[in-house]
Amino acid sequence: MEAYDPAQREDYLRNGLAALRRGDFFAAHEDWEIPWRHMLGWERRFWQALIQLSVGAYHHQNGNRTGCRNLWHKALRHCEALLSDAEAGRDNKPVLLLQKLLQ
Repeated sequence: MEAYDPAQREDYLRNGLAALRRGDFFAAHEDWEIPWRHMLGWERRFWQALIQLSVGAYHHQNGNRTGCRNLWHKALRHCEALLSDAEAGRDNKPVLLLQKLLQ
């Protein structure tokens, strides 16, 4: 497993978002998977949905519509579970935005 510094989590998030915006979906998945391996609970589930979004887009880009649809469906289920398990005071805006992208 790669060395991981939790203080760099935001860097991984930003790098993955930059890769996603430029259409490098596999790189986005790679950036997000590093911190995801070290997460638990709610946070892990949200990042897993992000990873599934990017890998689904990668499949779409390569003509694998079934793979794309399956991963986006799984990511949407993660969003729905996160919203149903919402704790008081938690900011659900990122989950709602991700859910909107996947619908």
